[in-house]
Amino acid sequence: MFIAGAKAYNGESRIGDLMIRDRQLPNLFIVGAQRAGTTSLYKYRKGIKGVYMSPKKEPHYFSPDARKNSKKPHSPDLEREKYLQLFQDVTDETVIGEASPSYLWDPDSPELIHDAVPNARIIISLRDPVQRAFSLYFLLRKPNTPTQRRETLPFFDALQKDYNRVEKGWGLSRLYVELGMYSDQVKRYLDLFPRDQVKIIIFEEMTMDTPGTMREVFEFLRLDGKAKISSSVAYNAYETNIATPANWLAGTILRSEGMDWISSHLLPRSFRRRVRDGFLIKRAAKPEMSLDAKEFLENVFKDDAMKLGKILGRPLPWAVANKNN
Repeated sequence: MFIAGAKAYNGESRIGDLMIRDRQLPNLFIVGAQRAGTTSLYKYRKGIKGVYMSPKKEPHYFSPDARKNSKKPHSPDLEREKYLQLFQDVTDETVIGEASPSYLWDPDSPELIHDAVPNARIIISLRDPVQRAFSLYFLLRKPNTPTQRRETLPFFDALQKDYNRVEKGWGLSRLYVELGMYSDQVKRYLDLFPRDQVKIIIFEEMTMDTPGTMREVFEFLRLDGKAKISSSVAYNAYETNIATPANWLAGTILRSEGMDWISSHLLPRSFRRRVRDGFLIKRAAKPEMSLDAKEFLENVFKDDAMKLGKILGRPLPWAVANKNN
């Protein structure tokens, strides 16, 4: 696999003779944990003067693990060209970015990014790992999730099954626990990039003061810092409620792969969403996490969360990071 003049991986040799202008590669990588606000950070950046965000939010180009488990055919040359095409419309923007949450999980991603773009700025968003796992669970239970990926087990059972899997990986297993073991994931970036090139964002703090967090991000990216965003918009915010089929027929339609293919190819996305929200699903308050699941996750994450706090040199607003026993 080629990465512009950088160290290659998958056993292939280093290639440094392909000339690529700096602006054709991103210089901003939003690598935050899955279900920790990366979509909001990506959306907030789009449309800001001086910023160009990849039209495809999650290319996963610098994640060997995500690419390995992809069902798409692998062709390094073709994948390289497709990745560069994501940035072909860059004009005079000074911040060129993409957002792939797999880059935090994949142990190879930090070095690959650093080799390709050593002056890159990295934004890492983190969320209470207990709540992050619970949020992912409900995302995977959505009625329109493809059948082969949909979660059907109760949360505690799903945790146990995934935690005890032998074969794990991005897109291969749920990684309910593994994606929340932040300390080593964050440390890999801090070991490679100067501290002033890495911005850590805590999801809970961002939701409490979105404009304030964005002002910090603008300053970090050396932008004007006066751009306004709507703090009332929470992108991809499935954690606030859950959707269940309105009835048996709606459930059958939502689970139909054939119907999913037809609608996705023939109907506009906005129309599909109106039909889904208006007729096929009903909303309900998100249930409380079961005590056995909460205790299991707190025991698993406790030491790692406290270790992360020491690495960052700051207290974290998570109960699991402040447990004494």
